[in-house]
Parts: sequence; structure tokens; C-alpha cells
Amino acid sequence: MPIYEYLNEFSEISFHMPGHKGNIPVPIVDVTELSGTDNLMCPNGIIKEAQDNMAKVLEKKEAFFLTNGATGGILASILATVTPGEIVLVDRNCHASVIYGLILAGGIPKFVYPKINEEFGIPYPLSAEDIDYDGEKVLIVTSPTYYGEVANIKKIRETVGDITIIQDEAHGAHFYFDDALASCRTNESDLTVLSFHKTMPTLNQGAVLCKNTERISSQRIKQAINMVHTTSPSYPILSSLDYSGSFGKELYQSKTVLEEIKQLSKKLTEKTPLKILANQDSYKLLLNCDNANYSAEELDKYLQKNYKIYAEGVFGNNLLLMFSPCNKMEEIKTLSKALFKLDWKEKETTKTSYPLLKLKQVMAPRDAYFAEGEWIPAKEAVGRISKENITRFPPCVPIVTVGEELSEEAVGLIGKDTVYVVTKL
Repeated sequence: MPIYEYLNEFSEISFHMPGHKGNIPVPIVDVTELSGTDNLMCPNGIIKEAQDNMAKVLEKKEAFFLTNGATGGILASILATVTPGEIVLVDRNCHASVIYGLILAGGIPKFVYPKINEEFGIPYPLSAEDIDYDGEKVLIVTSPTYYGEVANIKKIRETVGDITIIQDEAHGAHFYFDDALASCRTNESDLTVLSFHKTMPTLNQGAVLCKNTERISSQRIKQAINMVHTTSPSYPILSSLDYSGSFGKELYQSKTVLEEIKQLSKKLTEKTPLKILANQDSYKLLLNCDNANYSAEELDKYLQKNYKIYAEGVFGNNLLLMFSPCNKMEEIKTLSKALFKLDWKEKETTKTSYPLLKLKQVMAPRDAYFAEGEWIPAKEAVGRISKENITRFPPCVPIVTVGEELSEEAVGLIGKDTVYVVTKL
């Protein structure tokens, strides 16, 4: 029983997802659709009541519970809004599920590229100036970014006007529960997808699809959700969503963790060569090691090996730490102790980047997915059309998407021996 045995013995200090940090807040009562437990496919009892409560808390027109993650919400949002052959504006800093949604719906992406933060080697949030708008009917945007930076959706709305905006707000569920982050909230997009498990005391795969406007009918949204959602949803996940909606504001009222993060950030800036990203989400700490005598990868391994501290991940030469009010004070103090035990020295800057490649979209994702394919050595793949999303995980943003032509730079970045490509005619 390898999974059971590993998890039964696993202990850690979590500065990664999920937001409950290993402290499960709800009883694990696993049931099915009974006379009193309602039915997520067509809720009219306790699930409907919980969804209505969530919509009020989030100040949304409607909230739809998901137990297959924000991925399910992205797929459903695209199926509810995109028609076969339609050109869709897509933030290139998108989750892989966006491409899978376009395959299902038959949409064709017209990628728009956010600017790159050269200091940290990561994408900025998409801005209105980045969008080459030419009458498209749907825009898919990622905000906040994986690193906690928020796009100006209001300005984007003013730029694109009467267009359906799908917002992948997976990393922003806690914005609606912490008044200190109120400026990050938005109802400018038509549909938003919140991945509650990332930042709230919700079990993995707990997410909410929110309807903000009347542009898309509730019936169409629900039909799309039911197409991609399991007919046997997890009641432990549903109950943890209900719990987060009910007690999230109370949880985030305490600013103890937030103040501890700010103190740690200030101390790191003053006493180490590390650079800290100035993002809007104070619960995310991105440490850049370009000027330091330890790389992000070395720092990550040091924390794991010596303190059982697990970060969210290494991105270029950045280490991302994710906090929530569910973190204990002693955990943050242990992190601080571990970081300041190192002998920090400044060194000559080494620039790293986490690029979004501008590749040629040769085939629609759906056409490439259903075309004949073959596995070939990566070194022979330059100029070939990809039949797969080739992603970094996390954050699951594709280096290459289905239907794009592989460049020499892309092949050098993917780190694979073989790739799946469209067979040559």
C-alpha cells in the first residue's frame, strides 16, 4: 500500500497548497446522494442552500460548487461560452486546462502575451495594453497570477467592451474573505473560477465557479458543469467548501500570520541578498536568489532536508512560499530560523527567466489533438506540431500548447527525451 503507507507517516511544515495546511477542518463523512444529502447535478436542498450562502458571501449572482478543481470550472466556462471554430483571446500565461477546454469546445486561441518582469524572470499580469483586440467575443485571463499579482480587470473591460470575460481567479479565493485584500476583488468579468483548496481550509479539488453578470444563462453554465463533472461528487469536499464559505471571514480576521509574513519579508530584505516580489497578495512570498550565494533550488532542498519545510515550488531562480491563517506561528518561526541560520553573502547577479515563448499556432488545438501522431526524439522535434501540452508542473502553464510548432528554444526548455507530435503527411 505505497500511497497509504507514505501518507500515514508523512509529516511536514506546509508553505504550499492546500490552504488548510494539513489541519482538516471538517469530518470526513463520505456518503452519496440520499434523501437528505441533495444532488450536485440538480441541487434543491442542502447543496443549493450552501451555494446560495456562498454567492452572498462572495457577492456574486450565483456560485456553483465543484469537486474536480478549478480545472472543471475552466472547462465548463469555455464550454458555456465558446462555439466551434471561434477565435478566442487567451492570456498566454494560462493554465493547461484552458487549452483542454478549447479542444473540447473547438475554439481557436489567439494568444495575448503579458509583459515579463525581467528582475524576477516571470510574467506580469495581463494588462489592457497587451491585448490585440479585433472583435473577438471571448477573453480568458489569469488573475491573480501564480505569484500573487493582480490584473486590472476593470481597465481590460473598458478596452474590450462588450465581450465575455472568463477569469481564472484560482489563486484568489481568499481575496473575498480578507478585508485587507478587498482591492483585489472584482466582478468585472462574467465568470470567475476560484480554487478554494489553494488558499482556504478546503480539501483538494474544492472549487467554485461564479456567475457575475447576466451575459451567460445559469442553465447553460449548469449544463456545461454537468458535462465535465463527476456524477459522484465528494461530500467531504463539498462540506469543506461549505465550511470555508461560512467561516472564511472569521479565519482571515486574524492578522497574526499576515503580520508575521510582513516581518519576515522585511527582515529578509534588510539582512539577506534575497529580493522579494512586491505583489498584492501578501500571503505569497516569492524569494529571488539571483544575487545570493544559494540558488532557489539549493534553498528548497536545504529547507526540506533539515527542517521538513516544503515550499510551493522553484520557478527559475525564485522560491515561492504560500501561507494561510491555518499556518501555526511556530511553523513560521521555524522557517525564519532556518533562513537566518544560513551564511548569506551577496554574489554577482545571475539572471534567470521563466519565459512565455511566442510559438506559431499551426493547427487548432482540437484538430491537432485528433490528428494522427507519433512519438519522436525531442532533438528531432524542431519544426513539428505538438499533439500535447508540454507544461511545467507547477504552475501548469504550457511551454508548448497543442497545435503549436516546436522551436529550437522550446525543445531546449521542455526537458523531455521524446515528444508527441502530429504525423507528417
